[in-house]
Amino acid sequence: MEFQVRAHSVTLRDSTRLYAEQKIATPLGKVLGGSASRIDVEITDLAHGSGKPCFRVSVHVFIPHAKTQVVHVEDEDMSAAIDLAGDKILRAVKRGRGKRRDKARHSGEFKAPTLDLDEDEGKEDKPLESAAV
Repeated sequence: MEFQVRAHSVTLRDSTRLYAEQKIATPLGKVLGGSASRIDVEITDLAHGSGKPCFRVSVHVFIPHAKTQVVHVEDEDMSAAIDLAGDKILRAVKRGRGKRRDKARHSGEFKAPTLDLDEDEGKEDKPLESAAV
């Protein structure tokens, strides 16, 4: 699994890079298992001199034979934005994996088991009991 962190108009420290890897790549690695995938994290400063800090964290997860999952989060604190992005992308990847699994199960490839008509012949019919109102 490849993990890459890019920063636009922000000086990226090694501690921030390690924090992003710990909060995003480690949980996704457990969910994705051994599948070859790529995770790109972009951190952007949206303030540009306005005085109020605002950071955008964008996470792109590329999984082979699946739809690319993308999440964008904006927050005043960079570490809070990384935390939120990690949570959102983890939910998105799990949901996409569940959709792919359900689609395979309900594609018509497997037939539902049916009962034979001969099994019902030996049973006696019981009259229905009416419920008292």
